[in-house]
Amino acid sequence: MSPPSSPSDSLPLLQFRSAKVIHAPQGTFWTSVFALVGTMMGAGALSLPSTMAQANVVPDIVLFLFMAVIAAAACNACVATSEHTGKHSFESMAAVMFGPWRQWFVRVLTLVLLFGIQAVFFVVSLDLLHPFVATYVSRVVLGAVLTAVTIPLCLVETMYALRYTNAIVVGCMLYIFVVVGIRAAMVGSWPEHVTDVTTTSAKGLMYALPIQALSFGCQINSVRIYGELKDKTQMTHVNAWTMVLGFVLYVAFSVLGFICFQGFPPADILTGFPTDDWLVNSVRLVLGSCVILKIPLIFQPFMQVITPYHVYMRLKYHCV
Repeated sequence: MSPPSSPSDSLPLLQFRSAKVIHAPQGTFWTSVFALVGTMMGAGALSLPSTMAQANVVPDIVLFLFMAVIAAAACNACVATSEHTGKHSFESMAAVMFGPWRQWFVRVLTLVLLFGIQAVFFVVSLDLLHPFVATYVSRVVLGAVLTAVTIPLCLVETMYALRYTNAIVVGCMLYIFVVVGIRAAMVGSWPEHVTDVTTTSAKGLMYALPIQALSFGCQINSVRIYGELKDKTQMTHVNAWTMVLGFVLYVAFSVLGFICFQGFPPADILTGFPTDDWLVNSVRLVLGSCVILKIPLIFQPFMQVITPYHVYMRLKYHCV
């Protein structure tokens, strides 16, 4: 029979077996903000101008503010729970706070959510990037290449190690916002038919609510980022600045998209531009790359969920 597992055998699944200690916190204020903003922003932002068309301008901005406050409160609640339990993942917090059945419930919910997000990211990136190389390679070949590019990034063990790719993700999103701003400047005027910017409807608000709520979704990484932050007292400010940046950028992008399409932006604003618009095509290329770089941000909490099950099975069958 194999000897009992040593303490090092309980380290995270992807940590090197030669490692002696868990990684010391290295996160700074700005690397933490970029990690949360990178988790939060993505292809879903392309639908935000349509929420302004449905809910009207002022109510849409108020709804943005409301969702930013709710998202900040949710992040702070996750951090408070992490501080109370001394754990830095949803899986480990559930193990401390709940019984076996509720632990598995949390685990399954998290697994389904994260697996679904990763699958959607991969499909979206394929849809955005394949038209540029369709003459040369099939979707299968491109998918294999994207997988080969993504796997090394998924094997890093900390959010801090992704600080450069997180900065690239944020830069890509800013580029997309700037391009829409350029096209709005070319239009040059507020839609003449839009004179009432305050009246709204329940239907319009119900359309905007889920899109905006998902656009502020970064809570899945807030606990892990808190665990890696060197100065834990900065986390409240990290959450606040993340939501401030999200609010400002989202509102600006929505207004610019609203102007660009003269009050009638499509659900995906990229579909409203000509297919031969080189500047907008550059957005498709940048966004496809951005979505691929976001996959490691989701893969890390995904691995945190399945690692305890792997360790359990290894101990159960006395595997080394």
